[in-house]
Amino acid sequence: MANERNDEKKWADGVETYPATAQDLASYQKSRDALAQFQAPLLVSQQNPHTRLFVACFDGTGNDKNKDPEHITNIGVMYDQIQAANFAGLRNINGHYVPGVGTQDDAFTRNLDGGLGYSYGPRMEEMYLKFIDQAKKWREEDPQAEISIVSTGFSRGAVTAAMFTRMVHERGIQDRKDMKIDQGPNGEILKLTPTHPPLVPPGRTAQAVGLLDPVATGDMNVRDTRLPPSVVSGLQITARDERRDLFPAKDIIDPGRTQDGRLLNLVNPGAHSDIGGSYRLDGLSVRNGNLLTDYVNTLSDKPFLQARTVSTAPEINVIHHSEQHGDLAQVSAHHFSLKRQTFNAYGPMSLDRHIREGGHEVINYVMAGYAASTASRYYVHVKGSAGSPGSILFCS
Repeated sequence: MANERNDEKKWADGVETYPATAQDLASYQKSRDALAQFQAPLLVSQQNPHTRLFVACFDGTGNDKNKDPEHITNIGVMYDQIQAANFAGLRNINGHYVPGVGTQDDAFTRNLDGGLGYSYGPRMEEMYLKFIDQAKKWREEDPQAEISIVSTGFSRGAVTAAMFTRMVHERGIQDRKDMKIDQGPNGEILKLTPTHPPLVPPGRTAQAVGLLDPVATGDMNVRDTRLPPSVVSGLQITARDERRDLFPAKDIIDPGRTQDGRLLNLVNPGAHSDIGGSYRLDGLSVRNGNLLTDYVNTLSDKPFLQARTVSTAPEINVIHHSEQHGDLAQVSAHHFSLKRQTFNAYGPMSLDRHIREGGHEVINYVMAGYAASTASRYYVHVKGSAGSPGSILFCS
């Protein structure tokens, strides 16, 4: 998720930090050891010249490496490396990058999507179209091409990656010319509908996943994010220190290693973007990015991604107070013809900015069962909402 707070006179990343302890840093070595013992299948091999691997890269909320390269995430870094490898002559591995939800140019659309995350569907469809186009190209070059895919993502992009595996499992590999393409007013792909039998039948494409601190809000919460049987291997890295109450990680993979040895979830020190990246103080996010790099490299007998240099400087190896990102997922109420009504998306303190002290005009809508403070000096009227996260998002 993007770093949206801008208080750089005080903090490099807009929020306070505290040092990662020696024990915290040692736990990363334990994660490396656990990953080294984790057996992932070879999906692309020089010993089999017919193998091909597609890397799907879904970025996090508000993250776009092209519009905001200064806050590039581990997903953006991975895709840049794939592009560089392609430029250097790599032909049996390719991929595509999709920016995260909430990255549109229009401010209203960007803020609304950043709160609700509704654009994940068109982003999956875009990725699927790029995947089948690349698959067809590989098949034209080599009719015996054996095509696999690894879907990677951060934050909501990680949940999108999980849902994308189900799309690939259920559709197989289609031919673009046999797909009915419904597009939106701006040319975005709304839906792809197969009209002919696929090039590769459903469930026959070997898949893997690499997920960085998955988070689901809004409509994503009711979607099927279970990994299908065609996912033969998967890694999830979960933030140990993410404190936003209504911002929990979604365990696509249960913590630890599954009994069949197919899936692994490492819980590492750090907040959300300490796992996925985008912070300037990136000691922990580089470590997590390197874990993802190591995992994806194991899918090939020849590593094609480069690990980044890990800083040992204490001021770089910090854990961020992500709960201070008070503006995340907030949408101005006046866009909905509402005045001074809020939905408490990230806790009472997230609403403090731009709200007058001692006022009696603010109504704070909170999810049923969430213990919002009624003693806040910023608002006096608190109501419960029976909705789920993302169902109401009216913030001043």
